[in-house]
Amino acid sequence: MEQSSPSNVTSEGIYKVFPANPDSMWYEIAQTNPAVTGVTPPNANDGFGSTSDGAYGTALVQKYLRAE
Repeated sequence: MEQSSPSNVTSEGIYKVFPANPDSMWYEIAQTNPAVTGVTPPNANDGFGSTSDGAYGTALVQKYLRAE
C-alpha cells in the first residue's frame, strides 16, 4: 500500500478473505517507509494483532463486510 498525499509513505501488512458472513475480509497494515520508531508490520506467522509484536492488540485490524 502506498500513500501519495499529503506525503509518500509505504505500508506492509497481512489480510485474510473469509468465504462467509459476517466479516468478509480482515486487513492489518503498518507504515514501514519512512519508518516509525518502534513500529513493525504484522506478519502471517503471528497473525492479526501482531503489529509491533502485539503492542496494539487488534486495534489496527480493519474488518470489511461483503456488499451484496
